[in-house]
Amino acid sequence: MCFPFAVKESGKGGVLDFTARIMAGMTTGGMAVLVAQPTDVVKVRFQAQMKAVPGAASTGPRYTGTWQAYKTIFAKDGVPGLWKGLFLCRY
Repeated sequence: MCFPFAVKESGKGGVLDFTARIMAGMTTGGMAVLVAQPTDVVKVRFQAQMKAVPGAASTGPRYTGTWQAYKTIFAKDGVPGLWKGLFLCRY
């Protein structure tokens, strides 16, 4: 049991109190964002490369596949590049 301090004994087993449910939900939500954010960064960059900018020279697609996009982002921006946009801008 993850939250043994928050389990109230009942006739049919333990029941989590409200605070423990909130903590569990926040933990799960945070973990989901940390795992999904790199995939979202790759998706957004794929979408951005598909839009033609008026007046800009066409150099072709920057990314040719998903794994190549992950490698390129990692090589250019490092590990933090995969989590760009996770926090608010500070300017």
